[in-house]
Amino acid sequence: VFSGALGVGIGFGLQNVIDSIPFVTQALPTVTTFPIDYNPKYYIIAVTFALNRWFSISERIARRLSTNERVPGTAAGVFWGTLSGFTSTLAHAGGPPFAVYMLAQKLDKTSLVATSVLFFLVTNYTKLVPYALLGQLNHANLAASLLFAPLAPLGIWLGVWLHRRVSEQAF
Repeated sequence: VFSGALGVGIGFGLQNVIDSIPFVTQALPTVTTFPIDYNPKYYIIAVTFALNRWFSISERIARRLSTNERVPGTAAGVFWGTLSGFTSTLAHAGGPPFAVYMLAQKLDKTSLVATSVLFFLVTNYTKLVPYALLGQLNHANLAASLLFAPLAPLGIWLGVWLHRRVSEQAF
């Protein structure tokens, strides 16, 4: 509990430091510092994620499902997939709900990785529609994406390299 409280304090302190950093972009001409939103809902989300980590809720659910002889069916897949898509859109944190369902499927590592890639490919492309409607696909954001795009092949190569080297048992 102390470490969590310390983390909240450090996070709040860093948030105040970041809020004072000059930030200028053509997309937001009235913004002069890095935009920080102090809305309490973001603190609630952060506390929820922290509690999930502290109590290992996602891991316990996944472990219980993976030791169960019965593989979760379509209804569970719809629930966990929807939750994964929601948390991915809200906070780019769709991995834990996805893992809860998919680990219980007891797939080999290649099938699990391929399913994960396909799921998040579709999820991330689907998020482009609301991002466009919210005006997030502006020149500044697209320029930032282009800046980091050369790192994508490196990430793909590293993922394939690790996939080949990690044994099925360790995976």
